[in-house]
Parts: sequence; structure tokens; C-alpha cells
Amino acid sequence: MTLFRKDWMLEMRQQYAFYGVLLYVASTVFVLYLAIGETEMETWNALFWVTQLFVCINAIAKSFLQESRGRMLYFYTISHPSEFVLAKLIYNVLLMAILNCLNLILFIAFMGDPTANIWQFIGISFLGGNEKRITFIFNDSQNKFVGDAQATLLFKLLSACDLTVKDVAFVNFFHNDSITYRELVKWLQPAKVLMFGIMAQELDLPFTIPFFQTQNFGEQLYLISPSVEELQTNEEQRKQLWASLQKIFNILKQK
Repeated sequence: MTLFRKDWMLEMRQQYAFYGVLLYVASTVFVLYLAIGETEMETWNALFWVTQLFVCINAIAKSFLQESRGRMLYFYTISHPSEFVLAKLIYNVLLMAILNCLNLILFIAFMGDPTANIWQFIGISFLGGNEKRITFIFNDSQNKFVGDAQATLLFKLLSACDLTVKDVAFVNFFHNDSITYRELVKWLQPAKVLMFGIMAQELDLPFTIPFFQTQNFGEQLYLISPSVEELQTNEEQRKQLWASLQKIFNILKQK
């Protein structure tokens, strides 16, 4: 948290950089509006994600480029590299959520709202890049997206499976409790769905499986696990989950 607080304080001290990114978002959306106005759903969706991609690249690059070589060496002496990277990930996830919210508001204001369910789109669009079409579904009633405690375990799972945030999509079921597997497949087109504390029936799936057992249905592979909170306090369950993940992602046993 100290490293996270450091990044936040630097951002507040150098506000011109943050406002520069906000200006980039606003001007890009306004130019798109002047050029093409309101568009069809497919075009709107493509433009939104292309804009979001460039915003994310610029903002995250700034986060790392602002650190000088000397400061990097200093951080190396006082913290573990994994802690430094984790702090950067948490900070940039929060920053991306803010920028994504602004981008979405501007798109809706200038270019209309073609989304069938805006709340599902918001919930799905905030976390993860979904490049490898892997969906993590969890319940977090205390946070809109994912809290620090849950994020720690989820990021450890990503690291152990050689994945990053850009490879997956995080969906907080507590704020998307009306979603079914049909909407999930339609919006995210996942190849693998990992469910933490979510039963198959809650997604309207037509099967029941025990924890840590995989099930193929349609073009997706499903795994159901206890909630993140339970996993944090139960080492035996974590071992069972890890054994299942090794099979799903073809991870060598000795890793």
C-alpha cells in the first residue's frame, strides 16, 4: 500500500499529466463525433475500444516512464520486485477505471448509447483486456470492482498461470447478478470461465458440478471454485484449485 500511495501522491502532485490524458480522451471523442456523429452498434463498439486502448497505453506508459533509473534502483533496495509490480497494477487498474468511466460517459453523450444493457457493459468493460478470452467471475459486495484482498489472490493466480491482466476479464457478479452465461458468451466470447463462489445455476447453466471439476459446455470450459475469501483461509482448497489450474493451462507440475 505504501508504493500505491506513492504513485497516487505523485499523480496528485503532477496533475498536468493526468489532465493531459483527460484532454486526450475528450478531444478524441469530440473529433470522432464531428467526423461521423452517431453510428451503428458495431462501429460504436469498435471506436470505443480503440480509443480505450490508446488511452490505456498512454496512461500506463506514463506511470512507468516517470520513474528514473536511480529511483528504480532505490525501490529495488527497499521492496521486492513483485510488490513493486503489484502496486503498479493496482494503481493502474484504478486509473483505468476512472478513464474508462470518463470515456464511456463521453461516448454516450456525443455518439449515443447503442448498448443493450449499459450496466452489464460497464461491469464488463472496467477490468481486464480479455486477450486470451479467460473470464474470472467472483462476488465482492464491498467494492464496485475488486478489493485489495481479493485482488492480491487473483493476481497471484494470474502470475502462477503466466497470465497478466490484459489476458483476462474480471467480472464482479455482485453488480452484474442478472447476467447469464448467454450474455457472458455474447459479450466476452470466453474460452475458459473460472467461477469463484458462483454456482452454475446462478449463470443459468444447465449442469451442476462439484468444486474444482471442469465442465465443457458449448465452446467454453467452466471451472467452479469456492469464493476468494474461502480460498484465502483454506490452504487445502488452494492446493485443489492449483491442481485444476495446472490441468487447464497445461502447467508443469514442478512449477
